[in-house]
Amino acid sequence: MKQSGKNLLLIAAAVVPVLAAVVVLAGYGWSFRLPLPPMPESALILPSREVELGTPVTVELDLRLPLHMRPREVRLTPPEHTVQNGAAEIRFDAYHWSSANWKIRARLQALRPGETAAGTIAVALSSSEKPETLTVAIPPLTVLPLQTGQDDLELAGMVPPGSQASGRKLQWIAVAVTAVVLIGLFLWLRRRREAPAPPRPPWVRTTEALEQLRTEVRSHRIHLETAFVRLTDLVRNYLEERYRLPASVRTTDEFLEDLKSPDTPLPAGDKPFLGEFLEAADLVKFARMPPDEEQLLRAVDGAEKLVEHTTPSPLERQGEEVSRV
Repeated sequence: MKQSGKNLLLIAAAVVPVLAAVVVLAGYGWSFRLPLPPMPESALILPSREVELGTPVTVELDLRLPLHMRPREVRLTPPEHTVQNGAAEIRFDAYHWSSANWKIRARLQALRPGETAAGTIAVALSSSEKPETLTVAIPPLTVLPLQTGQDDLELAGMVPPGSQASGRKLQWIAVAVTAVVLIGLFLWLRRRREAPAPPRPPWVRTTEALEQLRTEVRSHRIHLETAFVRLTDLVRNYLEERYRLPASVRTTDEFLEDLKSPDTPLPAGDKPFLGEFLEAADLVKFARMPPDEEQLLRAVDGAEKLVEHTTPSPLERQGEEVSRV
C-alpha cells in the first residue's frame, strides 16, 4: 500500500512539470491567433497631473500583450516645458495563459509653471512575425509655482557666519598638503638621480677598451709604443680584477712563474699567448724595440680572445654573487 502511494507520487512529480510545459507551449502557440488588445487612451500620471514646480512625476503605462510579443524599447516625447528624468523602465508584471502584462514607467520633471501640452510615449514591440510600435498619449500637466513665503526668501549665495574662515582653513590645508607632496617628489627624484649605477664587470669594460684601442691604432691617432703600453695595462688590470692575481705588482718572470702553478685559475689554453704577449711587451717597454702595427693588432685580437675565454658563464656569475654575499 505504501509502495503504491510512493509510485503515485513519483508519477505525479514527473507528469506535473510535463503538463505545465505543455500548457505554456499551448498558450504561446495560441497567442499568435490573438489580436492586439485595445490600448489605453493615455498613460497615467502619478501621483497627480497637478504638480509643484521641480517635483518629478511618474508616467505609467500598463500593456497586456500576446505571449509572442514583448516591449523592446520606449521613446518619450515629453510634454512642452518638461524633460525626461532618467531612462524608461520596462518590467514584467503578470502572466496569463496566452498573454502577459507589462508595466512601463518613466519620470518627467517640469521646467516652469503653467499648463503643458500633451506628449507621447512610443513602445516598440518585438515579435516573431514583424516589429510593431504602439503610441500612447501623455496627458498635459498643470505645473504650480513654488509655494514660498516672502519671509522664507534668502539671497542667493549668502554665506553663513563662520563659513568664510572655514573655507580659508581648507585652502591652507590643501596648499600645505600640495607642498609636502611636491617636496617628497623632489627628494625622491633627486635621490634616484644620485643613486650610483651598479659597477660593470671587468670583462665588459676591458672588451670596450680593447675595441677603442684598435680603432685608435688603425686611425693612427696613437703612437704604437703608447698603444702597446696601454694594452699591457689593460691585460694586467683585467687579470687582477678577474682572478685577484697580483699582476700589476709582479714582474713578467714572477707572473709567468705563478702561472705554472697547478692552482692558477687561468685556463691552460690561454697561458702560451699570455707568456708571449708579456715578453713582447717587455721588449717594447724596456728594450725600446719598435712594435709593428700588424703585430700590435694581433696582440689586441689575442687579448680579446683571452677576455672571451675567461668571461664567466651565467651560473658562475650567480655563484660568485652568492659567495660575495
